[in-house]
Amino acid sequence: MKFFVTKFFVTNIFVMFCCQLSETFTHCHPYYTQQLGYYCYDYLESNPYHKQMLSEVIQHIIELHDNDYDRLWNTLNKTDKRVLVALATDRGVQDIELPTSTVYSSLKRLAVQGYLIKNETYLFDDPFFKEWITGKRSF
Repeated sequence: MKFFVTKFFVTNIFVMFCCQLSETFTHCHPYYTQQLGYYCYDYLESNPYHKQMLSEVIQHIIELHDNDYDRLWNTLNKTDKRVLVALATDRGVQDIELPTSTVYSSLKRLAVQGYLIKNETYLFDDPFFKEWITGKRSF
């Protein structure tokens, strides 16, 4: 019976997290919401909930994909890297010291290649890649 109560409690916390994270971190992207939900659930099965859990889970996912992100990063040109760093660090593309046409050509290219999604603004398709850039790269 203890296992059932624990499992039920973990499931309720998991559902709360998925709802909150879907909007704020993954921007309702189904694949990344599922990935984050899976690792949160996996974490809660063997660890108690605490305030830093989410950042630990995100860091774990980033570490799992570190080599992949590094390979992706090495395929980008310097302009695209500068644009991604500006977006990841919330500086905005207007602060990049490049001609406006170059910046917008880069944004369009990154959107076509699937790194960014254009809604009202440009957002990262992969929120973990954004966090990886924030933690690992700068100019």
